[in-house]
Amino acid sequence: MLLGKFRQKRSQGRDLSENSDGGDRVVVAVPIELLFTEDLDRVGKSVFSETAAWRRHNQVWANLAFGRLSPHIELMRAFRGDAASSVSSLQYLKWYDNLWKLRDLNPEIGDVLTARYDHFRHMSVLMREHGPQHTYFTVDLKYVADESKFFILDGHHRLAFLYTMGCRKVLASMTREDFAEWSNHSARDAVMQLVAQQNRELFYTPILHPAFYEVRVERDFGYRSRLDILLNLLGPQRAMGRMVDIGSNLGYFTHQFSREGIDIVGVEPYRDHFDLSVALSDLYRLKPSFLNKSFELIDRNEVFDGALLLTVFYHVLSRGEHEPFLKALDGSVRSYVIWESGHDPEGEKAIITSRTHFRRYRRLATTFGTGRAREFGVFISDYVGDQTSVGAALLSAPLPEN
Repeated sequence: MLLGKFRQKRSQGRDLSENSDGGDRVVVAVPIELLFTEDLDRVGKSVFSETAAWRRHNQVWANLAFGRLSPHIELMRAFRGDAASSVSSLQYLKWYDNLWKLRDLNPEIGDVLTARYDHFRHMSVLMREHGPQHTYFTVDLKYVADESKFFILDGHHRLAFLYTMGCRKVLASMTREDFAEWSNHSARDAVMQLVAQQNRELFYTPILHPAFYEVRVERDFGYRSRLDILLNLLGPQRAMGRMVDIGSNLGYFTHQFSREGIDIVGVEPYRDHFDLSVALSDLYRLKPSFLNKSFELIDRNEVFDGALLLTVFYHVLSRGEHEPFLKALDGSVRSYVIWESGHDPEGEKAIITSRTHFRRYRRLATTFGTGRAREFGVFISDYVGDQTSVGAALLSAPLPEN
């Protein structure tokens, strides 16, 4: 019966290819996580009156997961009345001024904030009357198959609007060739077969493929997800180092940071989760490492700059297995631990800060999942003094409201 459901979803995924916008292009719904800012060097695009200074400015924001594009995202949040994002107008203005002045050109728009707010109001009307399926919100994308992501060729402001409205998928125009390559039919069928063999009905995090759009997931299905919070805080900060995703489940975070080019290892003790993670790597054409074991059993020679520890440690505590776990965390992870709590955040924080070198802590947000409010934060090593580290960035980044 379950396989029959996925056969139906597979056919729904194929039907997307029939929504043609003319010629060799199709319009397809694409998950927001797969959208990355354009890299001019990769797409071979030229810019009028380009200068070396402008090129350096452009590269700061190029080839980033869209959730990192904080000038645009925080501008839209400010327009929605988010007081914590009001300073974003200054960040956006700096970005916009550099777009022109670094090419020795006068800005195209005089009062840019007023112009952008008028645009915001126009989009708000379209959204209210027609929803995100209105053709105005369709953006052009270019698929990068070996990195499992799409470059945004236009429409960053429209995407920021949709993103902060909570849209997890956007309509995108792409070539039929890109759509076929992204669909990856043989690997897709293998994933579906594995899901059926596992009799799987629980999906903790999203699978970013049309065949799985209708599957209900437990976490990270709405704005602002844990990934949204983290990417927005990081902004253009890229120095994540080598990472480990402890209790990686289906590999949602492992795969996402792999798209960013980060060396990351997913550690997952449950065999079914591990097997599906590996199959999804094939579907996505990504090559992160996955280990099918408990974190405390990994090779002691494995060293990581940072760790993801999301809704995992409270399970370890409940089993009374925290001593060997904390010893492994203390010995294998150098700089930072991005953490999400169970039902007792204060208790977890006290244990981690007292028994590891991660003695500094910053709360990032309150998150919600599987029926309870949780705390989301970052532990920083006492040994980290480098102000360019991701730990220092997470300690100093401004915190928007939930």
